[in-house]
Amino acid sequence: MKFNSKYVKKKIKDTGLKGEALVRDMEQMGYKTSRQAIHNWKTGRSEPELKSLAILSGYFNEPMDNFLVKNIPKRKERQ
Repeated sequence: MKFNSKYVKKKIKDTGLKGEALVRDMEQMGYKTSRQAIHNWKTGRSEPELKSLAILSGYFNEPMDNFLVKNIPKRKERQ
């Protein structure tokens, strides 16, 4: 599984949040992060740690699975 940066970008855009507000809110939830880290998550330059992912999930009230891309290879059919 891989982090879905497009989903995070969409959730942030849909809520109308700015980076500073999300950083402040995450800090209030007990996780220190930066505007640059959130920008990197949105652009796919980096992926959040598991704790950050759990906090994002709770913050947006979404299952953690929504923040992940399941790139499971298709099985080859036997001939």
